[in-house]
Order: sequence, then C-alpha cells, then structure tokens
Amino acid sequence: MDRCLTGITVPKAFGGPGCSVTTLVEALHRVAQVEPDRARLLHGHYLFLQVLAEQATLEQQSYFFGEALAGACFAGVGPGFGGPDRGAGPQITLARWRNGVYRLDGESVCAPGVLRNDWLVVPAVLVDELAEPSDEPDEVFAVIRRDDLGVTHDGAVGSLWLDGVRVAPGCIVPYSTLFDRPTTYPERRKVTAQALNGRPLEELLGPAQALDVAEQNRTPLAEASTGM
Repeated sequence: MDRCLTGITVPKAFGGPGCSVTTLVEALHRVAQVEPDRARLLHGHYLFLQVLAEQATLEQQSYFFGEALAGACFAGVGPGFGGPDRGAGPQITLARWRNGVYRLDGESVCAPGVLRNDWLVVPAVLVDELAEPSDEPDEVFAVIRRDDLGVTHDGAVGSLWLDGVRVAPGCIVPYSTLFDRPTTYPERRKVTAQALNGRPLEELLGPAQALDVAEQNRTPLAEASTGM
C-alpha cells in the first residue's frame, strides 16, 4: 500500500509526520469517497498505530512504526475492524505455555481486502493454560503474518482460521488495559470512523479539531464535547 498513507500518523519521534486528527479525518473521507474498502482497511491500520503509541514498548514502536513508514499496512481482523459481526466478543485465544511460547487459535471473519495484506492484527483473549499467576491483560492484539504456519484463510468469503500459530512476545500488544486510564483513543476511534460513513466533511472537522486540542493538552474529551 502507498507509504504516503500508511505512515501519516507515525509520531515525529519515530520519523513520521505525526499528522493531526483533522488531517487524518480529511484523508479518510477522501479515500472513502473513491475506495470505501480501502478506507476501512486504513482506518483499522491507524487504530492499531494509535494503540502502539499508547501501549507498546519502545522496541515494538520502533519496529512497527518503521514498517508502516516503509508502506506496510496492518490489517485488522474481526468486527472491531470492520468485519461482519457474527458473534459476541473475540473468537480467538492466545495461550501462554510454561516455556513462554504463545499459541494463537480460533477463527474470525474479515472485512474485504484484509486477507490480501501480509500483516494481520488479531484481537485475542489472553489465557494461561497452566493457571500460573500473571499480570498480563485480558485482551491483546497479536500481530502475525498471513503466511505464518497454522494460518489458513479464504479471501473470497473473508474467513480466517488459526491453528496453533506461534506468536513472538514482541508481537503481542496489550489492548484492554488501554481503557484503564483516560485517553482520547475512544473519541479518536469514533471521530475517524464517521469519515467512512458518508457524513459531510464539514460536520467532522469541528470534533476532529477539538480532539487535536485535547491531544496537544493530553486531556481526554468527554463524548459530548466531540459531538458524537
């Protein structure tokens, strides 16, 4: 995918332009008018990059932001990333074994175009098969390659099956703990999603600009203040 699009939200500290929410909304709105499926794919990609900025280690940020700047698109799997909602909650588990190996199992459905990407971002429930005490979060993003051993898919119907897919610890990003503290992430997700739904751009700019101010001041907004 065009690296001019995949890297626009990468923070300046990692070599990216660190574009504003306003610019992001304008870009998504423009793409959605011409290629709706591509816009949904990019929206999930940008959400993952924001989770990286909020949750990932420095090493993870450096690696994945670098991939995005090089043109990689991290395609989100499941209803949370635009796929059909065919069940409540994640259908995929990430199990940690005693030797520190992580195994991904389950199935999901994907939005159009997702399974053509090399990188997949898979929401999963983290479980410990051996019931060892752990401070790890309940839900994570597991980042895998489409051609990893144990990954099978049917792009025609958007189905993905995972059978014992090994996941390196560096490819696991905490997600559920993001909501344990105030951030602008929920409002950013809502405001940018509206750019995909055909709303006039002028209706989106006010909420986007309010988010920009909040992020500059590091103060989360209430939903009402973004007009969503």
